Amino acid sequence: MLAEKLVAAYAGLKVLYISGYTDSFIAGHGVLSPECHLLNKPFTETALIHKVREVLDGVKKDQRREMVLVGPSAVRPS
Repeated sequence: MLAEKLVAAYAGLKVLYISGYTDSFIAGHGVLSPECHLLNKPFTETALIHKVREVLDGVKKDQRREMVLVGPSAVRPS
């Protein structure tokens, strides 16, 4: 896969996968590891913006529930 080759060549590269398949289908077929960031179609412009910010900030899946969305930005509660 292209993303895997790029991540191997460029340490720290962040990847966001976008798919029309459900999370359960993807997980059941072992397509993506649990550490991968995935945005399911269809999505809104706002959802895309938040997801890109999440990936760029390095938020892990177990930290997502602790985030509070405020307007166009995401902040972590103190």
